[in-house]
Amino acid sequence: IVFLSHAFLCMSQCISGDCENGNGIYVFGDGGRYEGHFSNGEPDGNGKLIYKSGDLYHGSFVHGKYHGEGKYVYVNGGSCEGTFSEGNFVQGVMTDPDGGKGTGQFRDDLLFGIGEYQMSNGELYKGDFENGNFNGKGSYEFINGDKYLGEFKNGKMHGNGVLNFQKGGTLKGTWINGEYVSGPSEDNSKDIKFTEQSGVLIIKVLINGVPVDMIFDTGASMLNLTPDILLPAFRNGTITEDDILGGGDFVDATGAVNMNVIVNIREIRVGDKTLQNVKAAVANSMDGMNLFGLSGIRKLGNFEIDFKKNLIVTK
Repeated sequence: IVFLSHAFLCMSQCISGDCENGNGIYVFGDGGRYEGHFSNGEPDGNGKLIYKSGDLYHGSFVHGKYHGEGKYVYVNGGSCEGTFSEGNFVQGVMTDPDGGKGTGQFRDDLLFGIGEYQMSNGELYKGDFENGNFNGKGSYEFINGDKYLGEFKNGKMHGNGVLNFQKGGTLKGTWINGEYVSGPSEDNSKDIKFTEQSGVLIIKVLINGVPVDMIFDTGASMLNLTPDILLPAFRNGTITEDDILGGGDFVDATGAVNMNVIVNIREIRVGDKTLQNVKAAVANSMDGMNLFGLSGIRKLGNFEIDFKKNLIVTK
């Protein structure tokens, strides 16, 4: 926020003190005012800027911009208190008009990196942020005392986690968009466990957070997924029309499934590896086979198969 943007308003004037190099009060034509220290005609040092809207900033200025420690108070009741740089709030505490409070680093007035956010009802999230949303690993404490530890995406529990109940007991497994969907499907080990059935290797995979048993198939050019695996992903928004890479619409106007579609799977978890943007084809029938083909296998990098321990050992 650049102070000098006001300087050209008509009827602006210094009404008290030294508004060039000293302490003074400067009134703008729109009714706003600055009270504090000036240097070369600009706010520089400690001061207070009151806008016509009723918003108020008091703290440190450098060359006409908020810079250093300060506090911005909005007329609607929200505030930002902490460190400003070149007119932008970068670190501290942001309070919402409804009483919610975020603490950490800010970019474009949104939390990012590691921080915490306390809801107005007292519930508390601590962990990773991206664009102001809970994104990554963190913890969420509910008002009733329950506590979730695990993965989040777009502000919701999404991925692997553990819900500890205040009255005792735990729920461990996989969440999608805030909803519990299944028990634990993998152990996060570097090596991928498999079972051998009728001469094929079966591995456990998370497709956009959904656990799926798949055949590890080096003879398939890409992942092959049955429609019943992909349909819920379309319905809950983890796969969208933007993820269709070829072959037309996945579901036509009658609700029929197109078996010739190639889709982009945004995220696949195998062991401790996260694979992003993997091509997959739709299987020919609901009772077809889910194949983990070369489009996913290549992203694993180098590996060896240990048939004695039933492990795919990644490098």
